[in-house]
Amino acid sequence: MYERSCELIYSMISRRILERKQFLGLRNIDICDLIDPSLMSAIIHNRRNPKRNKYLIPGGTRNTFVSFNDTPIINMICTNLKYDSVHLLITGNSIELDEYIQYLFQVLIIDALDCESTSAKKVLEDLLSDYLPYALCSSYFEALNDHGDVIDVLFREEHIPSDTDSEYSLKRAIDRLYHSIEYQFPVMFVELFIDIPNTLKLDKRLSTFVRNRVIPELESCRYRNPFIKNAKEQLRMGYDEAVHMFTYSIYTSPENDHYHQGDLYYYKDDLPIWFDAFLDYTEKLSELQIQEEQDHFIREANNVWKPSSCLIDLIGET
Repeated sequence: MYERSCELIYSMISRRILERKQFLGLRNIDICDLIDPSLMSAIIHNRRNPKRNKYLIPGGTRNTFVSFNDTPIINMICTNLKYDSVHLLITGNSIELDEYIQYLFQVLIIDALDCESTSAKKVLEDLLSDYLPYALCSSYFEALNDHGDVIDVLFREEHIPSDTDSEYSLKRAIDRLYHSIEYQFPVMFVELFIDIPNTLKLDKRLSTFVRNRVIPELESCRYRNPFIKNAKEQLRMGYDEAVHMFTYSIYTSPENDHYHQGDLYYYKDDLPIWFDAFLDYTEKLSELQIQEEQDHFIREANNVWKPSSCLIDLIGET
């Protein structure tokens, strides 16, 4: 659950420890002398073991090698690496956040679409479908799954999206959502680790975070183009109606007794005449939405995080 998001967060934590260790000239034992040096090495190199450090940094005195000290391991690591606050090791400073936070949001939403409950997925799909290029791609593939080859017969080649189109439209739809909460989301993410300053049960916490904080915030800040409402629902209704009319025309055809099994293209002339116009119209709306909103989009999500950015506070001291 939330494997990509967790991996992204863990990898940055590990690299921050390594960067500050090297900058300060520390040994593993200098970072935390309460744990086996091999475990500290595993943390630095992002090697997680289900029994020793499932969530990268073991928490407190439970399930750790600590028996004579109440200081959580993560706190001791942060103290020796000269962090003012534990959450800075997990989230990074403000410069780091600006470098990766939009990309993290993208990964988080993709993870949520893969592993959240049906109800949460439905809300996210509804929000993402406010971006018509995404609604067009996702509704096509859903219809293809429901109706099979009939869909490929109904669609002209220029209307059939590729897997690349689908992936790109999803990322742009997520960028659009991020834009609506670009000021709130970094604060919300940092608060997640100020409230609980460790990485224990990170996957479950991210899931709760998405359901209880991110999705409600997205709904409250939702921007729906007045000309494009319930786009995906309308598209699916159009596709389903076209499929129904096409299959009905086949079964009522005088040639029905000699049905060309497996050759739906034989009945190409029986396609609903309005369907091409319907697709042309929706694609034109899609192009218009892109033109109208492109000036409001912030940059596309890219992970431009630089490990050296975690040293800003230390460099300022030298």
